[in-house]
This record gives sequence, structure tokens and C-alpha cells, in this order.
Amino acid sequence: GAIASISSSVLPDLLSSVLARWPGLHVQVVEDVWNNLAQILIKGDVDLVLSVEVPDTEEIVSIKDCQWKDSSGVVAAAAHPLRQRSKISVADIHQEPWAFLPKGTEPYGHLQRLFAAQGMGMPNIVVETRSVSVLKSLVTNAGFLSWMPEPMYRPERKADDIHALAVPQLTSTRTLTAFRRRAGVLPGPCVKLLE
Repeated sequence: GAIASISSSVLPDLLSSVLARWPGLHVQVVEDVWNNLAQILIKGDVDLVLSVEVPDTEEIVSIKDCQWKDSSGVVAAAAHPLRQRSKISVADIHQEPWAFLPKGTEPYGHLQRLFAAQGMGMPNIVVETRSVSVLKSLVTNAGFLSWMPEPMYRPERKADDIHALAVPQLTSTRTLTAFRRRAGVLPGPCVKLLE
């Protein structure tokens, strides 16, 4: 299991390496938000989850020697009018139309905390979706703002379709890690993937 920014950036290289070692291996990847991934990990539907670091629970633990960082921020289409400004304040983006993940997801809570630190409520989220493709399409083609980790929109940035807006108050670095069930043995292919 993996969150979208990992499944679109880190996971392809990891799987390529593992499958080169074990060409007969069959891998099933589930992409979702942390809340859902944690539940399927607990149920045993997946053996390993790659996600944002969160506190360990009675059932799930992070693998401490498997961690890396990325950065998230406000994004807009290349042609968005805000990209022409030399300075952009949090107030400038607050009333713009936003597309984002639904309330109750970890990214929603994180963005909520960033806006609260600026003395503001959530921005004008007019479209909620769990689909990363829909989010990126709304940013690129319909003028919406969103908040994404850089690896998730890296291909669109390289194609000059999506860019980060310079709003340092809403830029955040996060730690990513692998998670497993606390009980039981991690299957061999998962160990190789972690290596």
C-alpha cells in the first residue's frame, strides 16, 4: 500500500529493483490515503504500507531505518494569474477556488493546521476528491489551487503544467516511512523491497 505521492515517484524504482531480483514475483499495489491504508494493513490485505510518518499504534509500527523526506506546498497551473505575482500572501490564496482531499484525511488535517497557524480557517475548497488524477486535472485545466507534495506533481512540473506558488507559510516538509503490522513476520519480498 502507498500514498499517491509515493506510488507515483518512489514506488516504481523500488518495484523495478525487486522484480529484477525476483522476475516471477507478482506485486499488488493499493494506492489510497493513510486512513484507508492503515485499515487494510491491520486486516492483512497488504503487508507493507509506505506513507507519511505517524505515531505507532498497538497494531501498526513504522520501520525506523526506512525514512525519507519530501516537501508539500500550494500549487497552481503554469498560467494561473497568481504565478505572475512576486509576493503571494496566505490571504491572496484563501478565497481562490481549491480542489483537495476530503475532510478526515491526514493531508486535510495537515493543511488545516497550517492555515490555523496563520489565524485562518480552511481555504475555499469547492471540489473534494480522493483522486490524484482529478486533483491534478482541476489544477492544470480549470484554474483550481491545491496543496501537494512535490513528487506527486513532478511530471507535470517538468511538463510546465503545474508549479508551486511561493507561499512559505503553507510549505511543509514531511517524513515518509514504511509501516508493518506489529505482530507477525514480514514476508521476504517486503524485506527485499525495504533493502
